[in-house]
Parts: sequence; C-alpha cells; structure tokens
Amino acid sequence: MPIKPLIMINRRLVTVAGLVIAYLSIVGISSVAKLVFGKPLNDLQVLVREALIFLMAALLLWIIRQEKLPLSSIGWYPQKIGQSLLWSILAVCLCFCLLAGCIFIFNQVGWTFGNTKPSFKLSIWTTTLVVLRAGIVEELFFRGYIVERLKALTSSTYIAAFGSLIPFALFHYSQGITGISLAFVLGGALTLLYLWRRDLKSIMIAHFLIDFIPNVLGAL
Repeated sequence: MPIKPLIMINRRLVTVAGLVIAYLSIVGISSVAKLVFGKPLNDLQVLVREALIFLMAALLLWIIRQEKLPLSSIGWYPQKIGQSLLWSILAVCLCFCLLAGCIFIFNQVGWTFGNTKPSFKLSIWTTTLVVLRAGIVEELFFRGYIVERLKALTSSTYIAAFGSLIPFALFHYSQGITGISLAFVLGGALTLLYLWRRDLKSIMIAHFLIDFIPNVLGAL
C-alpha cells in the first residue's frame, strides 16, 4: 500500500479513537463512579470523578496532536478573549430566554422541573469545579471535537450537528425528560452558535455561566 494512503488510514483510526473518547468518557466515568462509590457521591468522590474526566480531555488533546492538526481544527483560535467574552454573554442571554420558554412549556404540560433535592449536598467549591468541567470538557468533546470530526468524515453539517447534539441530550437521562429536553434545546443553541462562529472559547464560557449562575450563585 502506498505510504500516503496508509498515513491517511492511520490518522482516521486516531480520529475514531478520539470520537470514542469524546462520546463515552463522561458517561462512562460517571457510571463507573456510581458503581464503585454508590449514590450519592460525596465531595472527595466527585473530585476523583472530575479529575478522571479532565484526564480524558487531556488525552483527547494529545490525540489531536497525533492527528497532526492544529487546535483551530476544533474551533480554538488565538483571537482576543474580549471577543469571545462578548459572544459568550450573547449566548448566555439567548439560552436563558430559551430556558424560560422551556420551563413555561413544562409547566403547561405538567412536567416537573428542578424539584428534586439530592440526599447529599456538595460543597460550593466542588459544585463550581463540576460546572467548570462541564463548560470546558463537554464543549471540547461535543461541540469542538465531535462536530468538527464528524463533519470532516461525512462532509455533512447536519450529521455533525445532530451526531453531537442527540447523544449530548440523552446523556442527561438522569435528569429525566425535562433534563433531556433542556439539554437538547440549549445544546442546540450552542451548536448553532458554534457552527456560525467556530469560536470554542465563547461556547465554553457560555456553558460554564449557564450552569454556574443557577447552581452556584443561586445557592449562595
């Protein structure tokens, strides 16, 4: 086999490995943590889980290097942080408007939302770490890597978008139908903004703020 096609095949295999990590790391590690530690997890157990997820994110960044691709291939550009902050604020405003609309619809159809109380309350610092990880790693996996690599493999923006969005929503199954629905709507908005701007930093910041405001600031 000629050297060039062989290199292309090897890079495609590396990309497939990256997709497996992006799709399965969070749900896999979370499931194993529940099996090993039981439910609910305390602060130390959550810290272990989050550290492992961050480790998988580092592994994915290493895989991108093995693909011989720059970070711009996942939407990470060296533009000024102020520009990303501006777009992240606009994304947060849009998502909170969508959130309000979803809650109104949930109330109309009789779906409960936000009424369940965990039997173990995490510290504010652990909760902050969890929402920070969600903003960074989930966007790296689902918006940055999966969207871009599926688009490169299939040449279809629709396959790339829905191939990222549907699993992202379903992975919120523990929050019930309302959690899945919210993840689909808000994840859809972030996906559209990412496809428009190709600015992963702004989407990461927006995701973090969307989780941080109700879960951390709202708990103070």
